Amino acid sequence: MPLGLDAALADSAAAHFIHGRAQSGAELPEGYRVVWRTAHRPGGTRLQAALFAPSPGGPARVCTARFTGTFAVPGAARILAAAARYSPALADSPDVCPRPAKIAPLLRYGHAELTPEPGLLVHYGPLTVWLHRRRLQLAAGPGSRLVLAVDGACDAYGTARLTDHVLREAGGGHRFARDVGGQLPAGARAVADQWHPQAAVVFLTAPADLDTDPLGRGHDRRYRALGRALAEQQPAWQVQSLTSDEGSAVALRVTETAAVPDLFKHAVWTLDPPGSPDAGGSITSEFRPCRRGCPHHQREYNYP
Repeated sequence: MPLGLDAALADSAAAHFIHGRAQSGAELPEGYRVVWRTAHRPGGTRLQAALFAPSPGGPARVCTARFTGTFAVPGAARILAAAARYSPALADSPDVCPRPAKIAPLLRYGHAELTPEPGLLVHYGPLTVWLHRRRLQLAAGPGSRLVLAVDGACDAYGTARLTDHVLREAGGGHRFARDVGGQLPAGARAVADQWHPQAAVVFLTAPADLDTDPLGRGHDRRYRALGRALAEQQPAWQVQSLTSDEGSAVALRVTETAAVPDLFKHAVWTLDPPGSPDAGGSITSEFRPCRRGCPHHQREYNYP
């Protein structure tokens, strides 16, 4: 993908809206080209885009997209640029689509759900993505939708990264994690939550000293003091302490409203691959927003 493609796409989309055209095209860096179309319908304005890449046989279509509702122009441009990055238009690329079971473990955001119907459902708070072959459909609220069809090379890793990018853009671009980070003192940092766009996870940057405090009680006291300070600064925020098997806090989860579901600890038993020298498996603790099973693992034991 050429450098600055997302900025050039955003400029071309802004020019399309400023001039009020029904259709316009723009030349982009390194031979890329985009065509924008606007359709005014009773339910709102629908923006369509088609992105093309240079190829020896002429322009090769990278993707087509249809945005309906409240998608901002810069976000739409970044989604098209992500499609060019993760599904490039390659000459003689095979028409092969990754299986949903291969995509699900590679996702960084949301809860993947394998259904009897073809495709893969991904839930990220109020956002829902449906993946089927080369098509991605996002429902982001009443009247706000995205339909993205890619024509370039398609593999499990690229599909997962493109899905993550769409969820991140539709969820506000980690806005709440930045808001939480602005309230933290030195020695703490906030990262975006894996399960909901209106949540963030807070970590202390200094690791616990397990030699002098093997159970992490000192770290636990620092986390709990930080949680009380956040609750006092922002009364509307909800602070949940994520604890280890020893009962000590290992992170804080902060949500913007009480409507965001809490996380529950799950003990996950992962089986060793067949033929491994040490037969059996390992047990790890994970935090998820639901009590029921996840299709990525063989078995799980739930602790409320």
